[in-house]
Amino acid sequence: MFELVYEYAYIMLFASLMVNFTAAQIMGFIGVGDSKIISPAIGTAVSWLITWLAPTSIVGIIVGVVVTIVANLVLTHAVYPVLTDKLDNHVSKSEKRHGEKEFAKILHSPAQEERVKYLYRHMRFKMFYCFNFAADMKLVFDAVKDAIDSCGLRSYYPDAVVKVYEDDPMAENPQRYISFSFQNTQIVFINARHSDQRDVYALGIRNYDDSNLKFRESIAFEKKIGFFLDWLYTLVSNVIRGFDYNSSVEMISFNLR
Repeated sequence: MFELVYEYAYIMLFASLMVNFTAAQIMGFIGVGDSKIISPAIGTAVSWLITWLAPTSIVGIIVGVVVTIVANLVLTHAVYPVLTDKLDNHVSKSEKRHGEKEFAKILHSPAQEERVKYLYRHMRFKMFYCFNFAADMKLVFDAVKDAIDSCGLRSYYPDAVVKVYEDDPMAENPQRYISFSFQNTQIVFINARHSDQRDVYALGIRNYDDSNLKFRESIAFEKKIGFFLDWLYTLVSNVIRGFDYNSSVEMISFNLR
């Protein structure tokens, strides 16, 4: 007699497990519940408790399904959104702090190797050096252009295609930029407008394309671009400090059209 009761109880336990997890899967399939593990686990625990108290009753299975459905709805619509918002906020703050530390090393580390090491992680993703200074934009542009002409760029980077563009100086907001092209990758030094409407000069990669390169060639190309961009950043920084010793630079996301 007792053996039959135990066998029946085992069947009920297994049945409640299957029914609760099936109910959670169905809720997920029809889009009304996202908890496919926790809610059926809660329902199964309740179902097993009732089955332990009443081994021959199907009440445990029924109650377990109801608990699974209710727990799924509560977790999906009340608990998960709060947890997701908190997690997203935490990740966002963590990424921001991490990024700021890396940007500080890119901008201010005295060792070029360290600057470039962190620069690799950001340079191709529209992150630009943004220069702020108290000096005439045209004078700064001309000084940077002269420094590039006299620094022996052609000797170190013979494959770089350098172009200089200047709008009509009588235009309301004349555009000036210097572009450096390596195959399909373009670096620009350009006067731009910051998000808070400040006029600044931005330096960074406008287009990055190594799709036609093999793996080792791609790594070598990235290294080349990284060291070139850092070298250019150092040159531009020195020129600007000659006009405004208190000038500043930051790394920000820029979308140049």
